[in-house]
Amino acid sequence: TADYTMFINNQTGATIGRHATMGFGTYNNGGLTNVFGAVAEGTGAQSGFVFLTHNGGSLTEKVRIKNNGNMGIGMDDPQDLLHVKDGSIRVGTDAADYGQFSYSGGGMTLINQWDNASAYVRIATAADTSTVNVMGSGKVGIGDDAPEGKLTVKSAAGDNTAVLSLKSGDVTHPFTGYHEEDTYFVIQKYSNSEGGANL
Repeated sequence: TADYTMFINNQTGATIGRHATMGFGTYNNGGLTNVFGAVAEGTGAQSGFVFLTHNGGSLTEKVRIKNNGNMGIGMDDPQDLLHVKDGSIRVGTDAADYGQFSYSGGGMTLINQWDNASAYVRIATAADTSTVNVMGSGKVGIGDDAPEGKLTVKSAAGDNTAVLSLKSGDVTHPFTGYHEEDTYFVIQKYSNSEGGANL
């Protein structure tokens, strides 16, 4: 059976990377399973805090809190308050019902893993629930949290501004052919009771 152990290690000097750590856990094959402690990040009093785990082959750093407060997961030089190296962040209740944000190879992905037509990925401000919704059915609603078509664009009651505007920075407008920069193609609703499209 494995022995249980704990140790405290303090390296002297101001060299970057020097550390004062505590290790604990099971002692297998001459290596501690978990270590945490302070690490020098500058030649002065600058120091961060690190967490290391053992993967069966070596002890590797997994989490670092830098002296400026930035936290890195898989990163020893986090550039933001929370910096996660290539991988995923998951929020959810179990293995089949969760949301996931990931970055890998230059691509960013946001997924709602719940396999249901009423599932959604939402981009909203404050308490607004109808700004942009991508539904589990594949339908997209702008201003609508229950889109009926592949793309549903809906304005609020009493709002007579254009529902859709297509503009170009080119002097020759691609939609109208006119040569005025302020000419553009607009779809908006009628202000009468019919509620039809005004093209």
